[in-house]
Amino acid sequence: MSYENIKKCIIYAKALFKLKAVNYSLTTNGSLLNKEIVTFFEQNNVSIHISIDGSKRLQDKHRRFIHNGSATFDLINDNINMIRNNFPDYFQNYVSFISVIYPDEDINELYDYFKNLEVTTDRVNVRPVNSFGTDLKYDEKVLISSLKNSIDDLDD
Repeated sequence: MSYENIKKCIIYAKALFKLKAVNYSLTTNGSLLNKEIVTFFEQNNVSIHISIDGSKRLQDKHRRFIHNGSATFDLINDNINMIRNNFPDYFQNYVSFISVIYPDEDINELYDYFKNLEVTTDRVNVRPVNSFGTDLKYDEKVLISSLKNSIDDLDD
């Protein structure tokens, strides 16, 4: 959905529900975020969930722009840092992350990325990639243990 349509929906909801608190939330890859959009989101308490899989290597390996196949990390990471640097309270209170971990990847790369951003674990939702219909296999106990250890380290 375009920013203009999101903006119209929020303005409409605010007019329609004047006496009620409405929570706004959206998931994005973060590629289109800019200061104008984030300012509007901040003014309207819009929670955003940015999907990023961690390090440049991980992100660019698994998430490419569909229209031209180019890498996504640099743009998305720049936008995350733009929010963090220009909207620090909003970043702390309204921005969270969604990450996918692949069984053949080192979860420490994901952990290190969020640790360097100073993002607490309550703001990162990590899920194993859905391996349905593929050759990817998980040892669920090992994956859960690895995630738990990384989360415990991040909170320290």
